[in-house]
Order: sequence, then C-alpha cells, then structure tokens
Amino acid sequence: MAKDVSIADLLLNKPLPGIAGVTDHGALTGLGDDDHTQYTKKATLTEQGDLYYASAPSTPAALVHGITGEILVSGGHGANPSWTGAINLTGDSSIAIDKKFLLEGAGSDSYIIYNSTTKKVELYVDGVLVNSWGNNGLKMLMDGTTAIKDLITPPSTAFTMTGGVSNEFTTAANWTNDNFRTLLNAQAPVIAQATTNKLTYASDNSTFEGNTVGGWLHGSGGVDVDNCTIAVSTAQAWHGTHSLAQTAAGNGAMECYRNVLAVTTAAQHTISARFKGVVGKGYRIWTYGDVSGATIGAIITADGTWQTATVTATFAAGDTYRYVVLMGMATHVANDVVYWDAIQIETGAVQTPYCVDVNDDAVTRTACKMTIPVATIGMTAGMPLSVMCVVNTPWAGDDGLWHFMIDIARNVGGDAAFSLRKTAANNLEIETATNAPAYKRKRLAVTSASWAPNTPHVVITTLAADNTQRVFLDGNEGTVVDGAGAREEALYGNLYIGTQVTGNYQLNGAILCAIWGRVLTAAEIAAMSAWTLWTSALTCGPAIGSTYFDDVNDRFYVYTSAGWKYAALT
Repeated sequence: MAKDVSIADLLLNKPLPGIAGVTDHGALTGLGDDDHTQYTKKATLTEQGDLYYASAPSTPAALVHGITGEILVSGGHGANPSWTGAINLTGDSSIAIDKKFLLEGAGSDSYIIYNSTTKKVELYVDGVLVNSWGNNGLKMLMDGTTAIKDLITPPSTAFTMTGGVSNEFTTAANWTNDNFRTLLNAQAPVIAQATTNKLTYASDNSTFEGNTVGGWLHGSGGVDVDNCTIAVSTAQAWHGTHSLAQTAAGNGAMECYRNVLAVTTAAQHTISARFKGVVGKGYRIWTYGDVSGATIGAIITADGTWQTATVTATFAAGDTYRYVVLMGMATHVANDVVYWDAIQIETGAVQTPYCVDVNDDAVTRTACKMTIPVATIGMTAGMPLSVMCVVNTPWAGDDGLWHFMIDIARNVGGDAAFSLRKTAANNLEIETATNAPAYKRKRLAVTSASWAPNTPHVVITTLAADNTQRVFLDGNEGTVVDGAGAREEALYGNLYIGTQVTGNYQLNGAILCAIWGRVLTAAEIAAMSAWTLWTSALTCGPAIGSTYFDDVNDRFYVYTSAGWKYAALT
C-alpha cells in the first residue's frame, strides 16, 4: 500500500516513494528543448555588438552589428531599425554660423564648429584641429537626372546663359532644338560664337518653314548636271517641320543650286547645311563663281542620320554670279531622296552652330555664354577635382582654333586659375596657374581622326591637391607635361562653361558637364569614356557622407543614400 505524501514532503523536495528523484538541476533532461517561446534566446545574438529588436509584434529578432562609425537609425513606427553611414539631414537645424558645440566633459578648447571662412565643419580637441568635413564631394553641375534645359529655367539662380539669337537663353520660348542639341540622350546647350547667317529665313532660303523652296533651283545653272526635282517636304526636318527634298530623276549625280551673289562679298565664306541622305551614298557642297571658279567640299557618306556638309570658299570681286550647289554623288538611282535643311553662309573660315530662333526671323547671333558661381557648387581653391565634358562640335580637332570647355578665374582681373580647352596648336589641354604666375599643363595632341566633327567625345581631366594632372579624350590619356606650377591659390567669381572667362573662344558646339570634388578612379574614367547615356553620370556620384556648403542659402549639405540632404544654417 502506497505511503501517503504530505504537502510538507513536497515542499522539502523529498523524493516520492517508489520514484527515483533528481536533486541536481543539471541532471534534468530536456533542458535544450525550445518549450518556452515567450522567452528570447541568447543564441539569437551571434556576435558581439548584435542588438535585439522586434521585427513584428511579439517577434524578437537580431540586428547584426554595423561597421565602425555607422549610426543606428530608427525606421519609425512599423519599420525596422538599420545602420547608416550618414545622418539624413533635412530641414532647419538652427545651427548658428561659427557657433561652438562644446564636447561634454571636456574643456572649453574641445568643440565642434562650423567655420564660415573655410566652409567646413571642424573638430577641435584640446585646441588642436583634428578633423574637418566639407567640400569633399561636389554636387554635379548636371547629373543626368534633369535636362539642362530644366536646370536653367528662369529665374534659376544656379545657371546664367546669355547671348545667342533673340535672347534665346533667357527666354524659354526660344529654347528650340537648335539651341539645345540631344547629346547622350540629354539636352545639351549649344555654346556658339557670334555670327550672321547671310541667307534669310523669311524667303525660305535657309530653312523651309514657309513651305516654299525659296530661291533654290534644280540643276546647277548650266555648270554641271541636273537629274533631280526639288520640293518642300515634311517627311523629314532637322529644324522645325520642313526641309528641302531633292529627288533623283534618273541614275547618276544630282544637283540643286542658288545664286548667292546678292548676299555675299568678295571675301572668304563658309557654307554649311544639314542633310539626311540614302545610307552609303555620298553628298557634298561646292561653290562656283564665273571669276572665282569652283571650290569643292568633302564628300560625306550618309549614315541614315542628320549630318553636316561644309565648304569654305573665297569669292572674287569680278563675279557676276556665285552659286552654292547641293550635290548627291553619281551612285544615285531614280527616286533616291536626300533632305537638306538649316543652310547657313557665314563670313570667314569657321562654321558655327546654326543661327536661328524659334520665330525663324533672326539672322544674327551674339556670342553665347554659360556661367555658374563657384560657391554654388562648393568649389574651393586647390581641392581635388575631376571634370568631365561630353561635347559634340561641327569642327574637327585640327581646326587650328581655340575652344574652351571650362575656365575659372583666380582674381578680379580674369587671369585663369585653371582651364580645360582645345588649343590653336590642336592640343587638348588642362592648365593650372598660380598668382606668380606659375603654370602647369598636361596635354594630348588631337587630330581630325581622334576628334571627328559632329561626333560625341568624352573629355575627362583630374586634378589632385598636389597638382598631379591627367587628361583624357575618349579614354586616351595625354602624356606631355609643360611647367611645374602648383595649384591655384584662389577661385574668383564664376565657372565658365563653353567659353573663356573673357567670353571669347566659344566651344562652338554642344556641351554637357559634370564635376566631382575628388579624383576619379581609373575604373571610373574607363567606364565614363564609353558612356552612351548621360544618366550614367549617377554611377560616379559623390560618396555617402560627402558634403558641401551652399553660400547663397546658408545650407550645409550631406550626401546620403536618398541624395543630398541639408541642415540650414541660421
């Protein structure tokens, strides 16, 4: 008969009769069983620095430790925490300029301060500057996210564009496709020198928007072949909606012409025209005067896109007629069609971008200019710097003329701090200069083959703080060094894009530009040199944690995973 067990026996932990008892806790079985889901397990935290958090209601989880310097950021209600490499600064922080933030428990000579002179946030410990942040990642002038046309929409404070036809860069209604050309699928401004197109628009001699052929005739005035008809067409157009269609009547060459005696002088002139021809067949422009004779332009083989044909000729004083002839070569067959548009005659040997405004009523263009204050993008003298320009010009690299892509002055006198340019000696060149002045240049010789006209080219230069210079054209690096000067001591005023600071030496072409406040890597340079889309600029953006200061609005910017975020300095 079993013995009765008292409550006292149980409380005293006496073994039950007939049952082997366990008095050591470690001897219990099933200790490793997960029987109590309401408890968290230490095994959840696998490494030192891991943190517990709730990934859902009543659902514990571990946040793996971050890396050195990362900051724990709350995701807010209904979201998980995470580590980040930069504080997401948005809105006003009410940080007074040059106000010190003393380090807790340290003396009065240990503090953080925003220095409005250096435009950097600085950390002092025991009176010694130990670290600073600022200007180590410029925002790009044109970063691929926005068309340049949108970036400079009046009354934009960032960009200033002047000159052109009928205030084409200050009146948005005049921003036609002729003032902005598509370059790597982005809108690139055309920075052109002053010129006059001697062909008038009103009479349809240059562009054919009035739906007539103007003074153009088929044949070549009895000088050469006929074999074609001409008519206004809306099937294709480089400018506006109309062009001149030249159609072969039979097999062989075909020509149309216009007498330009009334609008030209006994001087040198450059004639240019856009054409879209039959793929694989040749086209050119030539001139003929009864005294000056014939001047034959180069044959351009059609590739199915709008291309440019040119010729430079000198007319004689005794001419009684001067013909400009648009010609398709002898391989044409009946019903082949070539479209001509944007025909321009300029004095001198330089072909400039087509001179037109939205109303087709102007023939004279003043010099174009585009500027941006250096402070707006956080540029400071001597900082590491990389500049990329994508350009498309009607001239070849061996044209023997100056063309500037970037220029910045170092003083009020306009002396250059540094310049990126194509020189009259046909070199692509980066130059820096001190106030002494002492210069240093890195250059690469260019030719009509390496810098072909009407073709996108990628120009990249990098400048280190010690003035180590590199310059590239479509991935090919320049090696010739001239001079040994240091980096500039100061930057003054504006960054000029497509011109010299004097407003001279226009690029005479379309340009896109991006600037980084660091030296690009070799891999980045190689990748950029092969870009086909401007939006690729985002892949070489500033690093997380990069900063710059906006002088105009008193804002300190930090680059985060969500883009540029600012703290307003009041």
